[in-house]
Amino acid sequence: MLARIMAHVDRHGFGWLAVELDDGRLAGTCGLAQVPFTAGFTPAVEIGWRFLPAFWGQGLAEEAARLTLAYGFGPLDLAAVVSFTVPANQPSWRLMQRLGLRAAGGFDHPDLPAGHPLRPHVLYRLSRAEWVAQRLG
Repeated sequence: MLARIMAHVDRHGFGWLAVELDDGRLAGTCGLAQVPFTAGFTPAVEIGWRFLPAFWGQGLAEEAARLTLAYGFGPLDLAAVVSFTVPANQPSWRLMQRLGLRAAGGFDHPDLPAGHPLRPHVLYRLSRAEWVAQRLG
């Protein structure tokens, strides 16, 4: 996984980052990545996060994601970001909503076979214009 992250950073200039607590403990990861598959919404840059269960529900993912969006729409000058998850992952899609991403339909993940329970995904999207408007709000 680390090799894939580093290769992505080398190729695109951005990627996923470790999220550490002040005491140095690794809480999870958050970042931006080019979506690596073809779908109706690609090419696109995804914002995503993964946190260890011990750190769920503490606001760390939201804080990291807000900083990531500021980096994506600031220095990276992205036009938009997407995020996606399985419909059952309510904490993630609720975070997408708190971050201002709006529902943009769903899709079947092309890397999973037909009938796989994790194949259906919900898709969320946020444009730079929407992000700026929220901040000025």
